Amino acid sequence: MSDKRTRDRSHLTAARSEPIRAQTPMEADRAMYGRTTEFDTHDFDLGRRDAEPTSIFAIIPDRTQPRRAMPNAVRRHWDGETASLPELFGTWMGLAAEERGAEYFSVDSLLEGDVEVDENGESVGDTFAALASPNHPIEASLLYLTELAANIRQHGLINPITVVHRNGVYYLETGERRWLAYHLLHLHYPNEGWDKMPAQVVNKIDRFRQASENMQRNDLNMVARARQYALLLMELLPDVHFEPHDQVQSDRAFYAQALDHRVPRGKMEVLLGAFGLTSRTTFDSYRKVLSVTDEQWIAADDENWPEAAFRELFDASNNSLVKDSKPARNAEKPHPFERQRHSLFKMLLRAKPDEQRDMALALIDELQQLIQNLDEGS
Repeated sequence: MSDKRTRDRSHLTAARSEPIRAQTPMEADRAMYGRTTEFDTHDFDLGRRDAEPTSIFAIIPDRTQPRRAMPNAVRRHWDGETASLPELFGTWMGLAAEERGAEYFSVDSLLEGDVEVDENGESVGDTFAALASPNHPIEASLLYLTELAANIRQHGLINPITVVHRNGVYYLETGERRWLAYHLLHLHYPNEGWDKMPAQVVNKIDRFRQASENMQRNDLNMVARARQYALLLMELLPDVHFEPHDQVQSDRAFYAQALDHRVPRGKMEVLLGAFGLTSRTTFDSYRKVLSVTDEQWIAADDENWPEAAFRELFDASNNSLVKDSKPARNAEKPHPFERQRHSLFKMLLRAKPDEQRDMALALIDELQQLIQNLDEGS
């Protein structure tokens, strides 16, 4: 088993016929995105060392990472400390069972399962997450993590995580899901040596390097892409002060700070290159996503709303959620109650069908009570 865990990409590369040569991260980035701009000055290899075994308990995750391994319904139960992860996994399984309507939920048998992977370590064929209902995002996220853990246990970790080392602590740059998979394996197999994992140490967290890895994933949803856009825009504005993630009222509010700014002159090509785009039109969609309500943000992230779902949402509200859209000069501003009413009805429509009637009836009861109180007071 130890031989499997220590296998890395060099073994796979060596198995290929010559004259294929492994690309450096910079060459791969250029080949993928065709960058020839000043973005090339971001030296992806600067300060990078070979992967070394690193304690999973000495690693701290990046709370601003755009690509989330656990849904918001689970993350809100976590204090961010690695010592509390075993308890969190128990909570995660409990929530998955509740979502499924079962008495309990266990991943033991799945971790022992056989996972078929390609040469890059990606699962092929049917996935564990495919077993979950589309209406069960908590279960699906747990199954996806379990599949990765089973994959690593069977085939080894092919792509090491990247971390920044400061004062004895490792801050995670890329690889939150892989890091959590090791914690899941250590929880279930404490005597197999899963308390350490291969990690490449870099000098500092580079948002563009982080984006380069994230954008290679085909499961990056619209909320994650909006987060990535906001982080890169903040990176391009080093002289602007942005409130830290833990100092704002919500996850969405942290990224929404980017709505007050535009891409600096001469930097658009850099930003487009990070996303592999040729037109800035897509960025308008990301800005609209940043302007939705916190409730919509959470639901869209956990349920992986497709772009079409956001388009319907914006069309239904005549793009009233877009923060940087300006009303006509002489147009009468809607009454605040009107905006609240629209927001309330959209929330009702986004609820599960079997919950909409109960929510609507509860709202009617509260309004009738309000009317009665007003009549008695007049």
